[in-house]
Amino acid sequence: MTGRRPTLIPLPAPAPLGTVDDALGNAHAGMQDALAALPVDPPTYLVAPSVLTAHELQDLLRTAALDVPYRVTARGVAGMRPGVYRSDTHGPPPTAVWHGPTAPFAHVLTRGGNAAAAALADAPAVVHLLGNGPKPAAEALRLRIAACGRGLTAWCDDRPAPSAPALLGLAGGEKDVACHITVGRAQPDPRLRVPVPADIRPGPPDPGAPA
Repeated sequence: MTGRRPTLIPLPAPAPLGTVDDALGNAHAGMQDALAALPVDPPTYLVAPSVLTAHELQDLLRTAALDVPYRVTARGVAGMRPGVYRSDTHGPPPTAVWHGPTAPFAHVLTRGGNAAAAALADAPAVVHLLGNGPKPAAEALRLRIAACGRGLTAWCDDRPAPSAPALLGLAGGEKDVACHITVGRAQPDPRLRVPVPADIRPGPPDPGAPA
């Protein structure tokens, strides 16, 4: 039996280590780990005093580079009086809208139910993003990943109540409230995926081991 010899198609040479593709792959893997560590359900925040400082919060807001304006609710932030703050320009810390306890108003902020209201009431700080469309969603994700990298737990409530703008001091004609992002230190959630180092992962079963 005779036939034509198959044409050999040379495969591309593997890319050397340290290329742009490697960097993008590492960045993608890091993003996947960060997304896997974000809480899906409302977390249970630690309510001990001084679990978050004003310096930590302001550094987090600078890193996330949120679009202004936005609002911040402080309940248990060391160095900040409890109340609602506004940020209308980049750079300076948020300025006070009003001072006073914020936890009693958690149910006024959200339509997400009791679990969401509990997270809003117990979180040391809540960032309220304004506007519509995909931009606030991207900013919320950026803020949550930045918080995760600092050992903080950030959770997004995307069901703001119609009464939220009035409570946050938004005047008529200003942007709508897009979402609330709780920030603080929370109790560990056993449902989150925790990456396991390769050297302690179980290997394949030993065929000679007793059953």
